[in-house]
Amino acid sequence: MTALELCSTPAVTAHGDETVLAAARRIRDRHVDDLVVVDQDDRPVGILTDHDIVVGAVAQSPDRLELLRVADIMSTNVITIGRLDAAEDALDKVATHGIHRLPVVDEEGRVEGLVALDDLLQREPVLVWNGVKFVPKEQPKELQRRW
Repeated sequence: MTALELCSTPAVTAHGDETVLAAARRIRDRHVDDLVVVDQDDRPVGILTDHDIVVGAVAQSPDRLELLRVADIMSTNVITIGRLDAAEDALDKVATHGIHRLPVVDEEGRVEGLVALDDLLQREPVLVWNGVKFVPKEQPKELQRRW
């Protein structure tokens, strides 16, 4: 199975110059946990999660919510996977980097979809069972964030 075949839903995107409030509304309206932040060519430059909004915006700057931009609080270290890469490669990246979401890109680096941990759990449970090593990396990763 390829990375693109793992995607259960298309990636929902945002731009760095959008307000955090607009992005939060899109997350709510589209019933997703995150947005892939893209440049003008639809290449990923960041990830914005609901957690980023709560911890990075609401908890830190509630009085500035109308002024904050997506680029102010997004994660910029975007790990991607190619559309034809194998499911095993997706799991390896999730485990190695302690992430839950992996944008799938085409040959030019444009976003085509998003592999979420849920996709791996539903479609490749044996791989996930063998790769549960990603869990301990979540807290150290968050401690390195800039909030």
